[in-house]
Amino acid sequence: MEADVSEERAAGWAFWGYNVGIVLVSVLILPWLLWKIVSVKNRRTAFLERMGLKGWQSVGEERPFWIHTVSVGEVLSTGPFVRKLKKLVPDLPIAISSITPAGRATAETEFRDGERILCFPFDYPLPVWLALRNVHPRCFVATETEIWPYFLLMIGRRGVPAAILNGRMSETSCRRFGWFRFFLRHVLRSVHVFAMQSRTDCHRIIRIGADPRRVFLTGNMKFDVPVPDDGEERGRALREEMGWTEDCPVLVAGSTHEGEEKLLIDVYAALKKEVPGFKMILAPRHPERCEDLQRVCEKESFAIGRRTQRKGAGAEPVDVLLLDTMGELAGVYAAADLVFLGGTFVPIGGHNPLEPILYKKPVLFGPHTEKITDTARALLEVGGGIRVEDRDELLEEAGRLIEDPEHRRSTGRAAFGILAEHRGATERNLAILRPFLYPKRVDQHQRMA
Repeated sequence: MEADVSEERAAGWAFWGYNVGIVLVSVLILPWLLWKIVSVKNRRTAFLERMGLKGWQSVGEERPFWIHTVSVGEVLSTGPFVRKLKKLVPDLPIAISSITPAGRATAETEFRDGERILCFPFDYPLPVWLALRNVHPRCFVATETEIWPYFLLMIGRRGVPAAILNGRMSETSCRRFGWFRFFLRHVLRSVHVFAMQSRTDCHRIIRIGADPRRVFLTGNMKFDVPVPDDGEERGRALREEMGWTEDCPVLVAGSTHEGEEKLLIDVYAALKKEVPGFKMILAPRHPERCEDLQRVCEKESFAIGRRTQRKGAGAEPVDVLLLDTMGELAGVYAAADLVFLGGTFVPIGGHNPLEPILYKKPVLFGPHTEKITDTARALLEVGGGIRVEDRDELLEEAGRLIEDPEHRRSTGRAAFGILAEHRGATERNLAILRPFLYPKRVDQHQRMA
């Protein structure tokens, strides 16, 4: 008993230490944060909402099923889960939250049938208190292993059942969280179910403090996204809108980061000398960077266009299209002949490769695939993905795909083939979360009844 009291007291000190630490960090980054708020309008709106100063109207007696997504990819992968959940319980109120402006915009497009769309609060006492008071959720489900200590501790104290859905954890995150395992063990006691994407993810969440009895392997819901039945039509329409012919090869570089675009532009310039009709759609992860990228492209004397300025047919054809819109990238892959996956030439870990796979597109990616390890491995095993280590390998492999249409098609078909093998995570997650639809089934000892 004394040991338990001592451990609880130590956890309390760690909790307050966390709050002091996050306030100090916030003070240090305040100049950068203020610059972002002033310079980017959608970030200014998101900041006010995440502080609890806007958009948090009380929902009265309604107790929604709160699902938190991180950004665009997670919003899209959550779509099939939400639709099946509503079929199972038609009158269930649902709230969807996100962190990024792109995620919120996608959620507003994806969920139009009564779901409430929110910005997730900052992990500070006042915003969290306002959020929980006004939303008053019956349960809380976070996707992709979003761990916000203060928020999770508060919902645990309020007795709100919580789960992590479609969870994953990179080795880097596991090592970083491992330094705070003592504290996280207490935070993760608020989570009743950890539904993880792979066995590796299961082991890692346990390593940082999760109770093994609450950890389940359910798979990756991103594989359950419906296959578009209008891919060819959508790709043809976008090419017509850009003034591109059907036979000109198109590279789509999706969700790229600083440090990747210059390399991609260099590779594109080299390939264009060999294939004059070659086109590229460059979609930076953060669209506000398009201004800088346009200047870089103009130095190479390419004809440049921005998506926001080229809606509708009839515009002059361009060599490089900058995708400066939010939530449109998944559909743009339909117009591609080959795809480069951003966040893999820099230590980000890679973004969602399943969006181009749905359209049977061959996927090229760099050496940094820590966030998509299992999917990248599956693609390499079936020959549906091509790993390149540097600029020269990207130039060589992209050139092979451009020169050999049958190689492109067979690689794309092989990539598409991994979908059927990995589907079913949505149904498994629904089965394991059924008690969350009836919160009284989660007992006071934080076990599923």
